Amino acid sequence: MRIREIIVGTGIAVTSQIAFAEIPAGLFNLAGKDSGLCFQRNETMGLVQLACSADSLLWNAQQNPDGSYRLTTTVENREYCINAPGVAGTDVKLGDCQAARPLNIAPLRDGYRISEAATELCLNIAGNRFTNGAKLMQFGCTTGDNEKFDLKPAAKTVVGEWSDTFELGLVAIASAVLPDGQLVFWSGSTPISFHGDDVTYTGAFNPKDGTLSQYVVKDTYEMFCPATVMDRDGSLLILGGGGDQAKRKYVVTYNSDTNDWVRENDLEKARWYNSAVVLGDGSVFTIGGDGDGSTNPKSFFENMKGEIWNPDTRSFRYLSNTRDIGYDKIETITDIDGRQNSDYGLARGQYYRKLAVMHDGSILEYAPYKNFVRHTVEGEGGSMLTGQGREDGPKYIQGAANVQYSADKLLLMGGNARFGIEDYKDDQAEINVSESLYSVYEIDLKTGESVRKENMRHPRYYANSVVMPDGGVFTVGGSRDSHLFDTSEAVYTPEIYDPVNDEWTEVAPHQDPRNYHSTALLLPDGRIWVAGGGACGASCKFNYTTAEIYSPPYLFKGDRPEVSLVNNGPTGYNGKIGYNKDFDIRSEQTISSVALIRLSAVTHSSNTDQRRIELEVDPLGSDYYRLTTPLNSNIAPPGYYMLFALNENGVPSEAKMVKLDNSL
Repeated sequence: MRIREIIVGTGIAVTSQIAFAEIPAGLFNLAGKDSGLCFQRNETMGLVQLACSADSLLWNAQQNPDGSYRLTTTVENREYCINAPGVAGTDVKLGDCQAARPLNIAPLRDGYRISEAATELCLNIAGNRFTNGAKLMQFGCTTGDNEKFDLKPAAKTVVGEWSDTFELGLVAIASAVLPDGQLVFWSGSTPISFHGDDVTYTGAFNPKDGTLSQYVVKDTYEMFCPATVMDRDGSLLILGGGGDQAKRKYVVTYNSDTNDWVRENDLEKARWYNSAVVLGDGSVFTIGGDGDGSTNPKSFFENMKGEIWNPDTRSFRYLSNTRDIGYDKIETITDIDGRQNSDYGLARGQYYRKLAVMHDGSILEYAPYKNFVRHTVEGEGGSMLTGQGREDGPKYIQGAANVQYSADKLLLMGGNARFGIEDYKDDQAEINVSESLYSVYEIDLKTGESVRKENMRHPRYYANSVVMPDGGVFTVGGSRDSHLFDTSEAVYTPEIYDPVNDEWTEVAPHQDPRNYHSTALLLPDGRIWVAGGGACGASCKFNYTTAEIYSPPYLFKGDRPEVSLVNNGPTGYNGKIGYNKDFDIRSEQTISSVALIRLSAVTHSSNTDQRRIELEVDPLGSDYYRLTTPLNSNIAPPGYYMLFALNENGVPSEAKMVKLDNSL
């Protein structure tokens, strides 16, 4: 064990010259040192030691600024802390974290001693320390063995593992994975702010060797708060955004093969905070956002309508019959400050409207407005209520995460009824938060129906979600309240959703807060990139110019299968393939499932690209498997996908890039 700083009873940090146990940085089981039994809650929220199991409580040691700690755990989707009452001879229970007394954790040569900081009374296993069911109580410290505890790190097969944070040189407000497997990320007109000069600070990351580069894109515009998608040819397409109001019509593509940022034809209407989605024919629909910043209301109303990008002519067509039905349903309400405001305006309902492609090719808008809207793009386009929507929750949800985890299902997670507090200095502002911060809705892209699913364990505003090769949904970051930049209520513990069992599982916590202006994406090696947060300027302390990479539990469950694409014969893959077509792969390991996950771009918790499509797998023998591509391009829009093959333990291969082409 390495020498470390420890916290002693006075709360003063001193440097030990002896090797002591480490306080785990991630999740752990709290157990008696000699008994090996894990502490569980009883019916009165007290803590008793019982045999450790997969259901044992997982704890996190959160350090306070003065060096003390609070020990947190989650029970039935609510966060609790160890509450030591500060009175000798009383039970230690789970309680409200806001009322929890700080604890000192003293690492020993053979365990840990935990005491309440103010009184220095120790946590103690009452009675016989080996007894199953013995209570956790508080007594004066004696250095006895009943005061020794073990903090057992949770297995990586359960909670995964994080890399160390590494410096990017800028806040990754937006990120995208490219067909060559590299990742591009960018901020605004400076590394930590926006709305300055007409440039964009940009970086690239190679997951294979960890190399990083940074540069400034000077010949386009400030690509801040745009809509982002991956085009059918694998280019990153950036639509609108920017600080210069005259340039919010700008459109740029980035081609990783040539490392060129190319300005395309302009949007018909100036937009930023708009949304976009790639359709089944490869065209791109965009709608919403703010306009050119003028006081002319015409600009705002024009942005409520959509337009369509033609990838052949590389130009836009305005859809004058589309509209923002959520705005049509505006109501005036009394806000928490007593002032009269519109509910739409408080939610900023024009920002990053959530879009998905239905199986019939139409576009479903499922947030912020509670009632779902279907857009069409033929002729002048059209927008109509579907008669379906979220069954409960606020009228508008802003700052929710979204992910399409299968061919026909997507999730909407978290978010709040109000747009957040933008003033990073206003850390005491009263915030009207809603239960929607925990909420999860599953939406069927065949029928347009929505059903409520199991709540997340943590409330999250402006979190990010990533679909994984095994179908799980990794959700990371966000805030417990609606502060955008202030991270005092940041959520550090991610969780993974299992759609089959409708269950959330907490996993290893990350190191830096990942709130507003953070990003997360699946990498071709099956790990997950998490970066950014903040970008509130040089005078603000909430700028996170770092990234960290999460290795999910499936990467610790055995050897990874190696897969190759067969590139000869009638079922060979030769750089691109059409729909409802067979192609073959080869692997010496038994393959149980194969999934395509579309390359994607993300900003402001908005990612309309990512989707996981499980393929039919036909074992041919002799290590060969035949796969069938999706039935049509409404299910899987054209473009590049990562192909992951999973073995019987659910361990995925590294991805092979497959291009779906709707012209074949």
